[in-house]
Amino acid sequence: TVLFGRYLLDVSGRNQEALKYFHKLLRSTDNADGTQPAIYENIARIYRAMGKYDRAIHYYRCALLLYRRSLPQS
Repeated sequence: TVLFGRYLLDVSGRNQEALKYFHKLLRSTDNADGTQPAIYENIARIYRAMGKYDRAIHYYRCALLLYRRSLPQS
């Protein structure tokens, strides 16, 4: 779940392990439960913390796109 990845990232500070976990989680989900935007956002947070800003921006943009798609059409 996303919560376990957040534990790896926020509580234990194991960025590399959290990054691997979130990438694996991303490959195993189809966004039917709406978790993909949060996964992308967490991957972006990890890359930002690692100083890999181009990658972070890419994943933030993916998260934003998916969040926007989940909004009701007006």
